[in-house]
Amino acid sequence: MTIREITLICWAVASYIYLGYCWVSILKRLGWARKDIHPLAYIIIVLLWPVGLMLFEARLVDEDYDDDE
Repeated sequence: MTIREITLICWAVASYIYLGYCWVSILKRLGWARKDIHPLAYIIIVLLWPVGLMLFEARLVDEDYDDDE
C-alpha cells in the first residue's frame, strides 16, 4: 500500500467522522438530541449518521405531505 492510498483512506475516515460530528450538532440544535448526550450514544450517532440522515429526510417528506391535507 502506498503513502497516497493510506492518505486517501485517512482523509475518507476523517471526513466520515467529521460529517457525523456535524450531524450530532444539527440534532442538538433541532432539539432531537439532548445537550448532555451519553458518550456511547454520541459515538453510535456519529458512526450511523447516514441512516439518521435518511430517516430525517423521510420525516420531512411525511411532514410535507401532512401539510397538503
